[in-house]
Amino acid sequence: MVCSSAHASNTANIPTVPNVSTLAQLTAQAGKQSPDIILLGYYSAGDGGGGLLHWNGSSTATVTKCGPYAGIATTGRWVRNFTGPLDIAMCGAKQDGTTDDYTSLIDAYSTLATDGGTLLISGNIAIASGVGHAPILISNNTTTRCAPTAGFVLTGTTERDDWFTAENPNNVYFDGCAFTGNGVGTSTANGGAIIFYGSPGASADMANFGCTRCSFTNFKEPYWVYVRNDSAYKMRTIRFADTTAVSVSGNMQNPSSTSYPAGLFAFRGQVFNLGGTIEDIVIENTHFDCTWLKSLSIFWSGTKNFHVLNSTADHCGAHTSPDSGGYAELAYADDAGSIGAAPPTDGWYENEKIISPFSCGYYFAQAVNMHIISPHVSGQTDTADSTLPKGAICGNQIKNLSVLQPVLTDNYIGISVKGDANSVTSLVAPNIQSSVSEATGIKITSSPTSDSTTQTYISDPSIHLTGSSSVGIFLSSISGSTLEP
Repeated sequence: MVCSSAHASNTANIPTVPNVSTLAQLTAQAGKQSPDIILLGYYSAGDGGGGLLHWNGSSTATVTKCGPYAGIATTGRWVRNFTGPLDIAMCGAKQDGTTDDYTSLIDAYSTLATDGGTLLISGNIAIASGVGHAPILISNNTTTRCAPTAGFVLTGTTERDDWFTAENPNNVYFDGCAFTGNGVGTSTANGGAIIFYGSPGASADMANFGCTRCSFTNFKEPYWVYVRNDSAYKMRTIRFADTTAVSVSGNMQNPSSTSYPAGLFAFRGQVFNLGGTIEDIVIENTHFDCTWLKSLSIFWSGTKNFHVLNSTADHCGAHTSPDSGGYAELAYADDAGSIGAAPPTDGWYENEKIISPFSCGYYFAQAVNMHIISPHVSGQTDTADSTLPKGAICGNQIKNLSVLQPVLTDNYIGISVKGDANSVTSLVAPNIQSSVSEATGIKITSSPTSDSTTQTYISDPSIHLTGSSSVGIFLSSISGSTLEP
């Protein structure tokens, strides 16, 4: 953090004060005699909270932990003039992982609200989970950058619905931050560490936000990062990269209904059918140990053009008591679709590794134009609940699915698809091997009303099933199929 004053060209003869509490003892006359002073630290010299201050004798601005600071007089403030990033230590954060730094965060984002900028975090910011701590509102045009191993820690033993909220976000990023929960669940359906929210009051498109090099652990909220658009405008150009996440033990289903999914990243648009979509989404290089959580990513109605690249999901949805199944990757038309919202459209999944998904590695329901390129899915063997879809790759009333060079190993079903009207399923060079009993390599059927318009193309398949009573390819109620060679 570089802190400078427009009123001083050098600091050689400027008086010093040891800490912020000392400022409250200074008179207005002291400010007039020495309008510039050097603050050596927030609590003590060298703690990172110091800087150059200037006296504004006519100011009555609200005092905050980031400044301005008051002296003895009612009128007059010591003001920081910032150049460069804002260090959270300048706002009085202890960063010890124990002391509640909630107010310091609130004041830091308020300080950046006018012009934007970068907030620097060098330690562990504790956020208490108790009553009175509303979501922390993140300013637009703000990057929160954390040093290695630094980030945010939720303390206390009570639930917290969400931590950070960026309303109508533009240019909002977290970089390198660790988010550590307290292992306590939430009673609401929208809990999470970060909420990017397009409100009904939005007046323009929202763009450029996300999280890079972040980590999440010890959460029990249904969504750890939730992007929701209740507006009439687009939310677009969203990126989450180089993320790691480990779930805490305990079934993390959505508290509003066991039929709702829960996941690391969730995207939901057109909630009130106002037309607001969520578009141009990239999730890449994410590694998720999701033993007790449903999905790595969830794309609901109103989402378009999303990409999940080079990521790993391990044991998604492996619950001791199945509810609505566990899917590593999920795209489906949720209840918003019943009032006219568009289904998830144009999804791309490339070079993913999915290990032991509970029900399906990929599950698409009423989605449109889904593409899976070079996936590796292994270990989907659960057959406990016959009502749930099963397979490495599953589709239900999907319109247009293409799968290129999948490697599917030891799954109960390799590819299981029920096509919708005017749907095309294209499978290129599927490599399917399984030793599971009663396994099926490829199973393609159609919805009851679309059997005359469902097409299937399978080229260059390699299917090796060694379990008893296995079936290589099963096709039923489709209008046309092509198998090459």
